[in-house]
Amino acid sequence: MQEAPGVRIIRNGRRTYFIDSKKTKEGKGYLMITESKLVDFEKKLHDRSRIVVFPEIAKDFAREVAEAIKSF
Repeated sequence: MQEAPGVRIIRNGRRTYFIDSKKTKEGKGYLMITESKLVDFEKKLHDRSRIVVFPEIAKDFAREVAEAIKSF
Protein backbone atom coordinates (compact mmCIF):
# COMPACT_ATOMS: atom_id res chain seq x y z
CA MET A 1 0.00 0.00 0.00
CA GLN A 2 1.44 3.38 -0.97
CA GLU A 3 1.09 6.35 1.30
CA ALA A 4 -0.92 9.30 0.00
CA PRO A 5 0.53 12.78 0.51
CA GLY A 6 -0.17 13.95 4.05
CA VAL A 7 -0.73 10.41 5.34
CA ARG A 8 1.54 8.63 7.82
CA ILE A 9 1.13 4.87 8.28
CA ILE A 10 2.34 2.85 11.27
CA ARG A 11 2.01 -0.94 11.06
CA ASN A 12 2.17 -3.18 14.12
CA GLY A 13 1.03 -6.77 13.70
CA ARG A 14 -2.74 -6.88 13.21
CA ARG A 15 -3.06 -3.14 13.84
CA THR A 16 -2.39 -0.31 11.43
CA TYR A 17 -2.52 3.36 12.36
CA PHE A 18 -3.16 6.12 9.84
CA ILE A 19 -2.46 9.77 10.62
CA ASP A 20 -4.10 11.93 7.95
CA SER A 21 -3.97 15.69 7.43
CA LYS A 22 -7.38 16.71 6.12
CA LYS A 23 -9.43 19.86 5.48
CA THR A 24 -13.07 20.65 6.10
CA LYS A 25 -15.27 22.02 3.30
CA GLU A 26 -14.45 25.46 4.69
CA GLY A 27 -10.71 24.78 4.34
CA LYS A 28 -9.99 24.33 8.07
CA GLY A 29 -7.26 21.74 8.67
CA TYR A 30 -7.45 18.87 11.14
CA LEU A 31 -5.87 15.51 11.88
CA MET A 32 -7.71 12.23 11.65
CA ILE A 33 -6.06 9.37 13.51
CA THR A 34 -7.43 5.95 12.56
CA GLU A 35 -6.69 2.58 14.09
CA SER A 36 -7.54 -0.37 11.85
CA LYS A 37 -7.43 -3.77 13.54
CA LEU A 38 -7.69 -7.05 11.61
CA VAL A 39 -10.37 -9.11 13.34
CA ASP A 40 -10.87 -11.91 10.80
CA PHE A 41 -8.00 -12.76 8.48
CA GLU A 42 -9.98 -15.13 6.24
CA LYS A 43 -12.85 -12.68 5.71
CA LYS A 44 -10.49 -9.66 5.71
CA LEU A 45 -12.67 -7.91 8.30
CA HIS A 46 -11.29 -4.85 10.09
CA ASP A 47 -12.50 -2.92 13.12
CA ARG A 48 -11.82 0.81 12.81
CA SER A 49 -11.66 3.55 15.42
CA ARG A 50 -11.10 7.24 14.71
CA ILE A 51 -10.04 10.33 16.59
CA VAL A 52 -10.34 13.82 15.08
CA VAL A 53 -7.98 16.51 16.38
CA PHE A 54 -8.67 20.13 15.42
CA PRO A 55 -5.93 22.81 15.45
CA GLU A 56 -7.25 24.55 18.56
CA ILE A 57 -6.43 21.48 20.68
CA ALA A 58 -3.57 19.95 18.64
CA LYS A 59 -0.75 21.27 20.85
CA ASP A 60 -2.50 20.19 24.05
CA PHE A 61 -3.25 16.79 22.51
CA ALA A 62 0.39 16.29 21.41
CA ARG A 63 1.69 17.39 24.81
CA GLU A 64 -0.54 14.96 26.69
CA VAL A 65 0.34 12.08 24.37
CA ALA A 66 4.05 12.83 24.87
CA GLU A 67 3.56 12.89 28.67
CA ALA A 68 1.67 9.58 28.54
CA ILE A 69 4.49 8.00 26.50
CA LYS A 70 7.06 9.12 29.10
CA SER A 71 5.23 7.08 31.74
CA PHE A 72 5.73 3.73 29.93
